[in-house]
Amino acid sequence: MSRLLLVLALAVAPAGAMSATIYKCVGADGKTVFSDKQCGSQAEAIEYSHPETWKERISRERAESSARLDELRQQEIVQGREQDARISKMKEQHRALCESRIANEGLAIGMTKSQLYDSEIWGYPDDISKTTTANAVKEYFVYKCDGYKSVRLFVTNGRLSSIHN
Repeated sequence: MSRLLLVLALAVAPAGAMSATIYKCVGADGKTVFSDKQCGSQAEAIEYSHPETWKERISRERAESSARLDELRQQEIVQGREQDARISKMKEQHRALCESRIANEGLAIGMTKSQLYDSEIWGYPDDISKTTTANAVKEYFVYKCDGYKSVRLFVTNGRLSSIHN
């Protein structure tokens, strides 16, 4: 009878309050008895925790979801800052390259097209126009810098022949 009452009490009690120690004992008649009080020296303590209700599960999952979303937002902020730093560094490198190009660094009339391509400052142009005549192959290299600024190089028969800023 007391076992039935204990089971009913556990089933009816509010879920949030259901975390307790239950004792399992053997009664004088040899039957197993469960009690909320220690019932002898041979009593076995059993920790009981009521299973999570659907409301508790939803609440826990929402909290976990919210925590994960906060974590992802923080990662996104960090990644955004890292990307901004990379972009800023690239812009600074591009600006320095443009300044070197506008100052015509590393150029010499007569240098070959291969020397231009191999140069760290010049490399391959942003645009090339080519004219072939009976006497010459003329190429017009355009290196764009900061929007409206550009450096134009004329290459005749594979050699730098003219520089225009």
